[in-house]
Amino acid sequence: MIRAYRTSMTALRALSLLMAALAMLFASTAALAQTMASSVSQHGITWEFDREYEIGQFITGDYWVIGPVTITYITRPNNNPERDGSMVNPMPSQSHGYSSRISNRYRDDLNVANQLPLTLPPDSSLVSTISRDDSEPRPFVDVAAVLTVLDSAPRATAFRPPYSGNRKPIHDWNDVNLRLLLNLPRVPSATESRIEAAKHAHSKPWIANVTEWQGVQHSRPRRNLPNYGRDAAARENETALMLLLDIPEKDKEHIARGFIQTGIDHHELMMNGARWDGIGGGLGVGFKLPGLLAGVLLGDDEMKNFSVDHDPTWKFQDDSQIQRLTQELRDMTYTRSSGHDGYWDDIPLGTPVWVERGRRWETTGWVTVPGSIGYMVCCTTNATTGAALVVRLMGLESLWNHDPFLEWVDAYQGYPVDEFFDKQRRTDDWHFHWRRPFAQEMWLSYREAAGNASRPSPPLPPSLVVE
Repeated sequence: MIRAYRTSMTALRALSLLMAALAMLFASTAALAQTMASSVSQHGITWEFDREYEIGQFITGDYWVIGPVTITYITRPNNNPERDGSMVNPMPSQSHGYSSRISNRYRDDLNVANQLPLTLPPDSSLVSTISRDDSEPRPFVDVAAVLTVLDSAPRATAFRPPYSGNRKPIHDWNDVNLRLLLNLPRVPSATESRIEAAKHAHSKPWIANVTEWQGVQHSRPRRNLPNYGRDAAARENETALMLLLDIPEKDKEHIARGFIQTGIDHHELMMNGARWDGIGGGLGVGFKLPGLLAGVLLGDDEMKNFSVDHDPTWKFQDDSQIQRLTQELRDMTYTRSSGHDGYWDDIPLGTPVWVERGRRWETTGWVTVPGSIGYMVCCTTNATTGAALVVRLMGLESLWNHDPFLEWVDAYQGYPVDEFFDKQRRTDDWHFHWRRPFAQEMWLSYREAAGNASRPSPPLPPSLVVE
């Protein structure tokens, strides 16, 4: 009995000591979590404050600060009031405050870097940029970083709220369900170096709020994301495809964090009125999949149902450039059509066809079609093939909500290469994914496994048959 009592008391003392130690550990952790600082720096950009404020980092590494906060200094190495611009809660627009080299839409009143000291309230996102040297070509922005002002400290697992607009929803990594993703056997090009590249593809904020066509190519920070839509779409879609492969869990989590953050940002741009349907060429493709897939993984109804609640053909260039052929469209006045109308005369009505400038024909009365291979081949479908495959493999067709796009990708990939391309571009690289073997291997390996067997390719428009 005594021995049992002593054993019990020893156990209680040990438990007491353990609890005390844990309490000290938690207290220490809490103290470390509350970091005070008078400045923060990221991606070569420093923000200085008028005093010390509580700061921290989101799960993506972006900084937050508890406000209201007064900014007294922002890194501006070019020493030019019309360079190294900053914006607060930037909305999708042709106007901006980043650099006067970006098209002709620069507005000094939007560049808050010229308004220091600047006091920002909670629910503010400060997007700061560093411009490239004036002698360097487009894009004219080198890098960008986001500082978010909050009223209270978020959890360590929180994503950064979107940089655009006044809504600042905070999503949490703990809500992400990676079990919804697949674990397909890796294709040969899914190498360790490609996995590593996917981990860094979304490591910096994808700042893309300038929507005018020149602005797109001029304003996107070159160290954050590709400045051309085709290349941005290819990177996004390859990242999403990588998430469907059997790769190490830590790598998949790392890739998913950055991709979901980009999806959160893209979605809010769309909620704030961004439109990519009429921008043309390959500039605006790629904005749809990240928000959709992020919404699915987060279980966020607004995000995943965006294209169900908003007509995607009026929002996304991926969809707007693919229309079902109608008699009205067939009878339109054409431009860039090798000097003849009747471009779609041999194509059955109801067939998905590629239409430059999306649905703008409904209001202009004319339509641009690819009289030669043009943008249809170089810069659109080949970069969005990965999106179609992800949607098919994950069964997201109803959420994508534009079957013509999915059918068109099937048809496009079914065209015989020798008939579809001229001698300079008669290669599988151009046909599939603009010199990117990963998406091509994924398509060839897994398209049939996704079901909904590929539709036969429609007849080629006459001007596409190149001798």
